[in-house]
Amino acid sequence: MRSAGRDLSISVWGWGRIQQEIGRYAEAVKEFHPDASPFTDKILQATDQIIKTVQERGDAQALAVAAGQREILKAIESLGIKVAQEGASGASAGIEQHLNNEIDGYRDLIRQDKPKTAIELLTKLKDRVWSSASTKVKFRIAVNIGVALHGLGQYDHASSHLMEAADLDPDDPIGRANKIAALLLRGHRNEAHALAIASVAQFPDNTHVAAQRMLAVSSDEAVDDVWNALPVSVRTAPELYVNRLVSMREVDDSRWHQVAAEALLAHPADWRLQTINAEAVLERLLKGDPSLVGAAGVNLPTHAELEEASKVLTSSWKRVLNPEIRPQGAFAHNAALIKAFLGQLDAASQLLEEADAYGVASEESKFLRISIYRKQGKLDDAIRIADSLAETPRNLIVRADLLLQKEPNKVFDILRDRDSFTDAREIVGSSLTVVDAHCRLKDYPQALDEADRLDRRLPDEPHAQLAIYKVKYEAGSSEADKALDVALARVNDRTEFPTRFLVCETLATAGRHKDVVDLLRPSVSPRFDSPALRLLADAELKADHRAALAQLLGQMPDEVRKAPYYQRIAIGLALSTGDLAAAERQLRELLQIRPGSLALQLQLMSTLFRQNKEAELRAEAARAANEFTGAPDDLLTFAQFKKNFGDWREAHDLAYQTLLAHPGDERVNRAYAAIFLFEARSTPTIDVSPPHVTQGMAVRIKREDGTVTVYIIEPDAKLRPANTYLSPDHPIAKAMLGKAPGDHFDLPDRTSADIVWIKPKELHALHVVLEDFNNVFPEAQGLEKIWVDTSSPDGLQPMLDRVRERHDAIASVASKYDDNLLPLTFVAKMLGSDPVTTALGLASAGHRLRVCHGTEFERQSALRAIEENHCAGCVVDAVTLHFIRRLSLEKVVQAVCGPIGVVEGSVARIQRRIHELEERLEEPSMSVFYRDGQYFREEILPDQKRAALEVQRADRTWLAEHAQIIPAEGADDPSAEAGRLLEKLGSAFFDEVRAASSSGRIFLSEDLPMRMLAESEYGVSGCWLQVVLMVALERGYIRDREYADAIVALIEANEEFISVSSALLVSMLTGEKGTRLPEAFCKASTRLGGAQADASHLSVALGVVRSTWYDIALSPTLRQGIFGNLLENLTRDRTLGDVERILAFFDRFAQMVDSGSLRRYLRSWRRGHFI
Repeated sequence: MRSAGRDLSISVWGWGRIQQEIGRYAEAVKEFHPDASPFTDKILQATDQIIKTVQERGDAQALAVAAGQREILKAIESLGIKVAQEGASGASAGIEQHLNNEIDGYRDLIRQDKPKTAIELLTKLKDRVWSSASTKVKFRIAVNIGVALHGLGQYDHASSHLMEAADLDPDDPIGRANKIAALLLRGHRNEAHALAIASVAQFPDNTHVAAQRMLAVSSDEAVDDVWNALPVSVRTAPELYVNRLVSMREVDDSRWHQVAAEALLAHPADWRLQTINAEAVLERLLKGDPSLVGAAGVNLPTHAELEEASKVLTSSWKRVLNPEIRPQGAFAHNAALIKAFLGQLDAASQLLEEADAYGVASEESKFLRISIYRKQGKLDDAIRIADSLAETPRNLIVRADLLLQKEPNKVFDILRDRDSFTDAREIVGSSLTVVDAHCRLKDYPQALDEADRLDRRLPDEPHAQLAIYKVKYEAGSSEADKALDVALARVNDRTEFPTRFLVCETLATAGRHKDVVDLLRPSVSPRFDSPALRLLADAELKADHRAALAQLLGQMPDEVRKAPYYQRIAIGLALSTGDLAAAERQLRELLQIRPGSLALQLQLMSTLFRQNKEAELRAEAARAANEFTGAPDDLLTFAQFKKNFGDWREAHDLAYQTLLAHPGDERVNRAYAAIFLFEARSTPTIDVSPPHVTQGMAVRIKREDGTVTVYIIEPDAKLRPANTYLSPDHPIAKAMLGKAPGDHFDLPDRTSADIVWIKPKELHALHVVLEDFNNVFPEAQGLEKIWVDTSSPDGLQPMLDRVRERHDAIASVASKYDDNLLPLTFVAKMLGSDPVTTALGLASAGHRLRVCHGTEFERQSALRAIEENHCAGCVVDAVTLHFIRRLSLEKVVQAVCGPIGVVEGSVARIQRRIHELEERLEEPSMSVFYRDGQYFREEILPDQKRAALEVQRADRTWLAEHAQIIPAEGADDPSAEAGRLLEKLGSAFFDEVRAASSSGRIFLSEDLPMRMLAESEYGVSGCWLQVVLMVALERGYIRDREYADAIVALIEANEEFISVSSALLVSMLTGEKGTRLPEAFCKASTRLGGAQADASHLSVALGVVRSTWYDIALSPTLRQGIFGNLLENLTRDRTLGDVERILAFFDRFAQMVDSGSLRRYLRSWRRGHFI
């Protein structure tokens, strides 16, 4: 519009809030009044010739230089040539045209944000021509001076010139619009309103008048009513939208956000509307979440909207930077606020520093800078800004808080008047700062006194209890959690979100992640990145809420979910569910962003190991440690990977260097010992008994006076933390090099010493760790030193005592398993073992595995579950997988249940077992155990190891080729009660159940308690192997003999309540020609009888007797043996009364079939066993 020369009227923002509104949208004001001349169109249409005198020519050159516009100079030059060619049409017309052109140039200076220069030139022009100028020229001079003054913020002077200009032509619509603007500037609201109504009636289609009408809204008018009353033809102008938005903001009409979006849609290239819409985005955020912590709210912006708003506001800030006009710091502040919220701290601080350099930084901007500097670690810069703030309570708290780290003693003086503070936030902030200061000085009693004082002042708020928790926790008090419980109890629906968030932060540090989830889940917005969203996502992951976390990640926009923090959360979720392919992909993507993260690198290597990707793992293990940055214990883990899959020398060097750098780190010491104690190679990697002293050796010497010293000859200067670490050029080192144990040598102090022993420095460091670990780290676990004396007959007793203690602990756990419905995974956790090893150990020790209750109802339920599964697939646990593989039941299970699925943990268990067997595969292993009052030594030979290794490798191959790994996601998360169980047992406890739940498969498990939990927690139907075998037999998938062999194998595994039928037992006797009972029959029949047996056992036994007693193909001795075996099992562990009833049952049968031989044998058996 301006390039076309069309008139624009000045727009005044704000009424009584003019300063505030200009602070928000000051740049847009200048777009409303670049000229506002009622004669502009006439000027552009004029054909008058310009006649320039010498004086006027000089003014034109000055204009060109001041404006800096080559186009203006060209225009003047071209017109000048034209005048010369055509001649003058009259001095008056030529001068008028020249003056208008001169004013145009000054107007353009205003448009270029050079109001000071424009005022200077316009004032000179006014002084020179005012007395003789036409009304048109006077109007233009006055209005442009008014516009320039407005741009400088001199609103009183601006209104005077605008009124003066308007009075020159009171009936012109542009003049009328400018008069309304002037009245608004002077605060004459009623006059402006009346003039605006009259002007709209007189000029209904004039955009400039309509724009002023949108600002001149009375208190009893609705902005939308005024808008709707204007003709549609004028409502399309962007100025109308802008003024409508200003008025809506002024009356706090929340619909302005929607209107801003609508306006931008209509005028997408208008920078004013872009800026206003960006401000609307920020206001939506601040209204929904004033603390910018991440609270959920109505109409909150998305992450993408915030990103775009920050870009627009940054552009607006750059646009208003001008040496002649004081820029609006609000643009910089608001852009920085959004960028800081999005975590773009460097960009945010740069904007605020620019605002400060231009002298437009508000106090709020200073607070924002302080906040950002603290996050950036620029504490000195933050303190410098805080020192410039006025001494208000809030500012004093900020200043004191910044001094906590370096000068906590100064805090008490700064906040000495805190008792006079009345605002609750200031009371809390000052008190917590004082508490922190006392804690930093280790003055815990004073810290508690301050916290108690705060509790008395604000007894319903949780802050004081959080402080009490902090103090007691740091002081090592066992009662710290009580204060945290009280703080949690004080959080209610009325608690402000920042306070809720603060409580959750403290709960998270205490490891109470489920409490964090309960407080935050309904209150956090997933639409953008925020501290609260990060805390919630982390808590969901650590609380093992996989379903909820997957839902939360799914609710995040892509730009949030792809942020590195949430990528790590997603990786954690993938690892916990066993989706290793996704975890690996995400880890590699994140390592492209953070290539130096050792923690991410170790996660990747672990993921590769669990997937058996050895070639890729070896490539990663070959990378240099100095490529990464991480915690000391992570460096030791990296060394462990190098030892197993890379260069063991690099592993030893890295472990040794890390230990020297962190000798007081418990985890480093323990991990260092593991590097050397668990060695996979059969050949020695280091010479443990070197014959001579060389570089890199630890040497123990004994001096003449009997004192001993250990020196380490270290060629690397960076690895000499003490004066006993010697350079090879050191005189003592030179004297020792080449010497052997027992050799004598001279010391620099003219005394002598003998070489006692020589060790590699790494071995010496290991011995130091092992010698003092339990003394240096008395609370640590994992390593225990036991003294033994091989020269004494009882010298091994301390070690044997530990073996006995371990036996007793295992026996106690096994007893609990017998007496309670405990899942095998739970028992394994208590024993520090895995479920398969635990199940086999329990069975070998005579403990029955709790597979089922043994009731008909239970069997029918399992059969129904198989039927309803429709062969859709099953999820099997590690113990059941072991039995399937050992009994070769893979095809049977697939035929009955469908594809076999396992969780990744089952695969990882086999992978770890393979790795363990491969360690020292060619060397025998020895263990000591206690049983039946005696100690036994068991030696496992290399052939046994190789055989076991082949079995595990075969299992791994079969799983890779035939099984499906089902992510352990879960259709829902466990109940609170089950969640507490998971906290004790680990997140993998429910993996198979979760996998079955989310995949809709049947759960096939030999673990009755786990199946019961699956049903109660997830409604997952389950079955066990014998039921599968029964279905397979019925459907013809297996033959009788195969069924019988499998049942016997399960009995041998000591599974409880194995169901045997008459047909099964009889099939085991088919074809027997001898007199001895088959071993399979004897094993199967043991599942009859017992203290818990019901009447069905008698029916099974009776069926066997019916089929065998008269079978002449069986020898009489064998037939009697069959009946006797059945009677022995049926009467086992029964009372005498039960026995009598069992015998009477068979006696009645004998009478019914009129079998004297059966009755005689029965009486004989009774006499033999009870008389």
